[in-house]
Formats: sequence, structure tokens, C-alpha cells
Amino acid sequence: QGKGNVIRTMFREIDAECYVMVDGDDTYPAESAREMVNAVLDENVDMVIGDRLSSTYFKENKRPFHNVGNVTVRALINSIYKSDIRDVMTGLRAFSYKFVKTFPVMSKGFELETEMTIHCLDKNMKVKAIKTIKGKAPMQEYNNYTVLDNDGRENFLACLFPEIEYQE
Repeated sequence: QGKGNVIRTMFREIDAECYVMVDGDDTYPAESAREMVNAVLDENVDMVIGDRLSSTYFKENKRPFHNVGNVTVRALINSIYKSDIRDVMTGLRAFSYKFVKTFPVMSKGFELETEMTIHCLDKNMKVKAIKTIKGKAPMQEYNNYTVLDNDGRENFLACLFPEIEYQE
């Protein structure tokens, strides 16, 4: 159970030239996948990020603490790794074989995306962001993630100590 366990199994058991990860709540447009796959296969990008924060996400997001958490974690990562990643927590990504086979999936929850971003930057892998949009999940006013719960705490701690697994 858990997103981290699913990704761990996928990365371990599937060999492919390109992998696409998308949240299962039907909030990301499928049209973005082709451009992301092309970046991995044709441009030798190791991780493509579906950047929802460069669009209207902050204006449409009704969870103010969620926005604060995104900004804080992004600023921390960009400061530590001297990068300019706009969306470190997006659930829409594409990966190269090299990324997948070197990424140690340690987390079990929503801090996974933060760890993926850190891994890519720490290993000097090639990253590309593709602007996308994130819609509201069908039949769902708010998702189950807030920066004030354990997932938010673990995202923050993953930035500071990426090699440690956090237990509740």
C-alpha cells in the first residue's frame, strides 16, 4: 500500500526507456505526456517535471497553507542545490532509465516527489520543466494533502535530510 511502495515496485520490476508517473486523481492533462516522453527520449532528459505552478495553480488553489508549503520547500531546495525548479511536488513526471535505476525509493507517501527532485539535482541529472495545468479532482473539493499534516512535515524533512526515512 502507498504511493512509495507502488513506485518502488514499478522502478524495480519494469525496464523501459522512459517512465511516466501521474497522480491517479485525474487532475493532470494526458496531452502533456507526449511532450514529456519526447524530452526523455529525444533530448536525453533524466526527469521531466509537469510544472503546474507556472500556470494559474496558485490563484486557483484555495488552500493557503498548501501554497506556503510549496513556496517554502521549493525555496529550500533551490537554495541548497543552486537550482531554479518551480514545482518540486508535482505528481506529473517522466523519467529516464538512468534516473529510475539509481533512485532509492525510501518514502511511502507524498514526500516522494520532493525526494525525486532532490535526487535528480544531487546527482547532476538533466531536468526539464514543461508547463502544464492541474485541474480539480472529480468529485473532490480538496485532496487529502495539507502542509500541516504528516505529509507536509515529511516533505520539509526530506529537503533537510534526504537519506533518512521518517516514521510516525
